Amino acid sequence: MKRNKFWPAALKAVFAAELAAETNKYLLLPAHTGERKPGELPALLQQHLRICGFAGQESVVCCRMIWKNTFLRFRPGGKWFPTEFLQVNFVPQPARLVLMATRLWGLLNFGARDKYQDGKGSMLIRLFGRLTISDNHGRKMDKAELVTLLAETMILPVYALQSYTSWEQVDEHTIKGTMRDGHSSVSGLFRFDEKGLFRSFETNDRFYTDNGHYHAYGWTAGVGNYIRQGDLLLPSAFKATWHLPTGDHEYFRGELTGLELNNTALSDSLNNPAASPELKNEKTEEPTGAF
Repeated sequence: MKRNKFWPAALKAVFAAELAAETNKYLLLPAHTGERKPGELPALLQQHLRICGFAGQESVVCCRMIWKNTFLRFRPGGKWFPTEFLQVNFVPQPARLVLMATRLWGLLNFGARDKYQDGKGSMLIRLFGRLTISDNHGRKMDKAELVTLLAETMILPVYALQSYTSWEQVDEHTIKGTMRDGHSSVSGLFRFDEKGLFRSFETNDRFYTDNGHYHAYGWTAGVGNYIRQGDLLLPSAFKATWHLPTGDHEYFRGELTGLELNNTALSDSLNNPAASPELKNEKTEEPTGAF
């Protein structure tokens, strides 16, 4: 198998500057305790924090999410492209920074920086690291990126303890979650299984982009199997699906292999071998995962 290490240099520099700006806010804040106690949450969320080992992990500033076997596809029924992800989330103020890289049809180096930071969301997409294909931002992107952060409560449940989130139990297996920041307010439904574990998140507050137009179609993030990391129980297999008028479009699959909590020296991630992707050229690669 021929593999090539690659992060688009110019896009990596954009990501690194934004990451430094966010981490610098917390250099003197090695821990952050949420404004809400676990006992103030709905019973389902309390149970989930306890089962997954987060009841004693309230002091979280930031989290690097470690992904592998991640795939994207860009149109319904289209080819899956193996894609490398570097993702860091922050808790005291909601923020997420994601760097992505893939190679389209084995030829075109495709990179993207996806972020929510300082109340603003954006998606920057480039070919060869410098040729900008799109740079989406604005109020609809603010909401779309913020609701993605809300969905990632399934990965980092300490978001539930923050004053910018609120929770309402709908039935014995469903909770409505709301996240507010800046001028944006977003919400969605979290579904739990019989064991009290997150299984999916559904929302209408995420916007599907099509040739520069935004559409408020339904969006679902699904969770498959769970894995152990020390005392933590983490969701591992993920998929994301748009519910288009023409049918469902599952466009993301990936495996979460671990979390790195409270490392404010996150710029080191860019020099870590695990953060230097080896992009695959094989056209037969397909995502897997237990769902």
